[in-house]
Amino acid sequence: MNLDEMKTLYKSKMGFANELATATSFTLRLWDGMDGVWCDVVANVDLAFALRTWCERTVNGEHNTKYGDIDYYKIFPADTHMLYSSDFTMRGDE
Repeated sequence: MNLDEMKTLYKSKMGFANELATATSFTLRLWDGMDGVWCDVVANVDLAFALRTWCERTVNGEHNTKYGDIDYYKIFPADTHMLYSSDFTMRGDE
């Protein structure tokens, strides 16, 4: 799958975020719904690498693409700070 095809697939499953169009470095994160925390899968990579990894982890958008899946993957600009990450989960400090 080429870059344009991966972009189209990602947009169809995840919606389009303007910041993905302007950022130059990206982080693919996993929302761990059981623990209520974001986990970095790959960080500070170009969009092609982030999309390729997203495609691999989601079986080309067929699995783990929405909150209702409990665990899901999403791409963010690399400098995005997540509130629920590291030592702080949606359940509080741990």
